[in-house]
Amino acid sequence: MGSTYYGAQKFTLTQAATATSAGFNSWVENSVFASGVNWLILAANGTGGLPGSTLFSGTNTAVTHVAGPVGASAPTTDYSFGFTPASLAAGSYYLAVQAITTNFYDYLSKGVADSGAANSADGGASWAAGYGDPAFSSVAMSLTGTFDNNVPEPSSLALLLVGLGAIYRRKTA
Repeated sequence: MGSTYYGAQKFTLTQAATATSAGFNSWVENSVFASGVNWLILAANGTGGLPGSTLFSGTNTAVTHVAGPVGASAPTTDYSFGFTPASLAAGSYYLAVQAITTNFYDYLSKGVADSGAANSADGGASWAAGYGDPAFSSVAMSLTGTFDNNVPEPSSLALLLVGLGAIYRRKTA
């Protein structure tokens, strides 16, 4: 994902929630795995509904990885990490990740949503819609935690679990 490159996925909460961990799926070449992740939770208040204000952020070197599903042409890797609880009101947000890795060929996988992917090539200072080349409409990420009433609505749960489903390898130029 590069040293200043973030991939992000939009999600919407219909009720307040507390996020405690996240994950993402990547196509990883040569089995050189990320040793950590820089992460952001941003409000969807940027230009055109893109990521805007950073609400929570951190670096986590306690990242686990396990074999993920087989993508379009290669196996993928599921990464996961925890963080200090982040309380979020109902609304739209982005989860953004930047793998800490020496592997230039560690790409987020395509998600199942029809929209919501964003990318930043400058460490989160500016954002553009889509991810990759060709641009994915969504990327495979998940955000977990608890809802105020501990029963997520199906639409909220579906958006939080955007990373499940179709996984495709990002085409390299």
